[in-house]
Amino acid sequence: MYTLRKYREEDWEVILNIFLRAKPDEMRGSCGIEDIVPLDKDENLLRSFWNSTIIIAEHEGKVVGYVGYESNSLISFLFVDPSYYQKGIGTELLTRILSEVGEKAWLLVAKNNIAATKLYFEHGFRTVEEFIGKYNGIDVSVLRLALTPELQSWRCR
Repeated sequence: MYTLRKYREEDWEVILNIFLRAKPDEMRGSCGIEDIVPLDKDENLLRSFWNSTIIIAEHEGKVVGYVGYESNSLISFLFVDPSYYQKGIGTELLTRILSEVGEKAWLLVAKNNIAATKLYFEHGFRTVEEFIGKYNGIDVSVLRLALTPELQSWRCR
């Protein structure tokens, strides 16, 4: 069983480590591992992190994942420690965040991130658009997914 709680300052180093270990899986097929920028060195992602409400997943006192959302209903982060993949943590985190954000929830996901896309589709997200975005100056195929596309909540940025 996992417990979910709000982010605390002492979680920061573990968050950085989980990001660094899980980000290559997110970006696999979209860019090289050498192109991945640590969270604390990526100005845009770091700004998004500090503007997000962050929920932590713990297992036996150890931080094993986190999810975040910004006030405009953007799910900005969902990372699980690779040692804990396929244990339901992503589902628990997403379910919790959806209980807070509601039907306005939307997100961006690398099209090649099949595991994440599958998780989001299983929770009712639908593709709104596909476009080429930039990650560290590299073109990446991105999907914009929304729980309720007709609300167009991503336009309220």
